[in-house]
Order: sequence, then C-alpha cells, then structure tokens
Amino acid sequence: MKNPLASLFKKPAPPKPRPDAMVPIRRPFGMRVKEWRRREDLVGAARGMMASDQFQRMMSVLRNESPHNFSFSGNVDLATRAMYQARIEGWNKAIDMLESLGVPYEEPEHLLETYEPEEFTETKPQ
Repeated sequence: MKNPLASLFKKPAPPKPRPDAMVPIRRPFGMRVKEWRRREDLVGAARGMMASDQFQRMMSVLRNESPHNFSFSGNVDLATRAMYQARIEGWNKAIDMLESLGVPYEEPEHLLETYEPEEFTETKPQ
C-alpha cells in the first residue's frame, strides 16, 4: 500500500530540454596567443584578414561598443566604479590581443648582468 502523502513530497522530474534550445558543447582550440604568434602561417592568415575592410569595420564597431563610451547616471558607489573600470580594461585587453594575432612574436632579448657594485660614500651632516 502506497502512502498518499508521499506523492505530495515527491520532487517533479526536471523538464526535458527543447531540441531548439540545446547548446552545442565545443572543444576549445587549446592554443594561447603567444603560441599563435610563433607560427608564421597563422600570423600571415590573421594579417590578411585584418587588412580587409570588413574586419576593420568590425573592429571599429567593437571599439565603439567599449564600456568607456558610456557614462554613469547619478551617484555611483566605489565598488560599481571599480567593476566598470575592470570591465573597460578587460575590453581593451581583448581588442589588443585580437589585433596582436597578426604580429609575429619576437623573443625578448636577454640582458646580461654587466653592472658593478656601487661604492657608497658616507656623508656626515654638518
């Protein structure tokens, strides 16, 4: 015999996702910006794409949509301003990284330590 109260506390089954609302899971490419910039073929392809008028228009639209183009209305607390500043910096960094894909990576020059220890002379106050 089933307990009649059990049906009141039974969790309903989660709804099945609609086929048109399913999000495909994509495997990430797995390459970093520095790795991209070390490959001449990828840098050349990116440089060719960036030279096109369509790409330049898209970059212009991205720059126009930057969060720094919008202002606050009324008083805004410090936390909101800090969040907005971080959003602006992230936006600018993403655009800079996208543009850097067309520039080959050059290893930084390693500097040798050629300095000599400093000699200190003690000065006495007069």
